[in-house]
Amino acid sequence: MNNLLEKNINEINEMLIKSLDDLPPLPETIQKLQEYIATHGSNIVIDEVADIISTDPLITANLLHLTNSAYYGFSKEIKTVNQALVLLGVSNVKNMIIADYAKSSFVINLSPYGIETDRFLTLIHEQTNFISTWLIEEDRILCYNLIPCVMMLRLGIMVFSNFLIQNNIDKKFLLHL
Repeated sequence: MNNLLEKNINEINEMLIKSLDDLPPLPETIQKLQEYIATHGSNIVIDEVADIISTDPLITANLLHLTNSAYYGFSKEIKTVNQALVLLGVSNVKNMIIADYAKSSFVINLSPYGIETDRFLTLIHEQTNFISTWLIEEDRILCYNLIPCVMMLRLGIMVFSNFLIQNNIDKKFLLHL
C-alpha cells in the first residue's frame, strides 16, 4: 500500500470503511446499557442501570476503580455502582465505561496527530464531562446526542490514525498538520 497517495479518494474511502471491520464489537453489557438509555429517555431508573452494569464484574471493577481515582477527589470510597451513578450521573458513567473499554480494547497510537495517548484520553473525558455538566440541566436530549458525537469523532481519529500507520503515511500526514 505504499502507493496510497496515488489512489483516488473513493479508493481510500473504501479502504477506510473496510478497516472498520477490524474493530472489536462492544461488550453485551455496554450494548444493553446503551439500549436501555436510548429507550428510556428521561425515565431512567438508577437501580435498573446499576443492575445492567453489575452483570459484568470487570466493567463494575473498572468503573469503581475509575470513580475512586484522584481525578474525582471524593472524600469517601465509592463502593457500589449505584453510588457511582448517583454521584456522577448515568451519562458520565456510560461514557466512562465506553472510554475505558476503548482504552483497553484498542491499540491507540495517535502519533500521526502528534498527540500522546494519555493526553488524548484525558481530553475525551474532559470534553464529555464538560458537555454533560454544561448541558444536562439545560437540554438533556441535546446532551445525550452530543456526547456520542464526541465519542464517534474521537473513535474516527483513532481509526484514521491506525489507517495512516498501517499504510506508512503517518509521518507525511503529521508534516501537513
